[in-house]
Amino acid sequence: MKLTPWFSGKEKPVRVGLYQRNVGGFIVYAWWNGHVWSLGDKSKRRALYFKRHGSYRQDLDWRGQAKERRQA
Repeated sequence: MKLTPWFSGKEKPVRVGLYQRNVGGFIVYAWWNGHVWSLGDKSKRRALYFKRHGSYRQDLDWRGQAKERRQA
């Protein structure tokens, strides 16, 4: 899986989905619902469980999965 570069927490993702967030050098997964970040967890599965619980930290750096280009 190819990942995007890190983005500043001041920028927000364009697409809804699961992303990695940097919490002081510790990487967690968190759900972006298009408006706010959910609570994060080191497990993708638990991060999805927390989808409905907003995080008090909305300003953490984040990265997502990069689209892979198909070769013809």
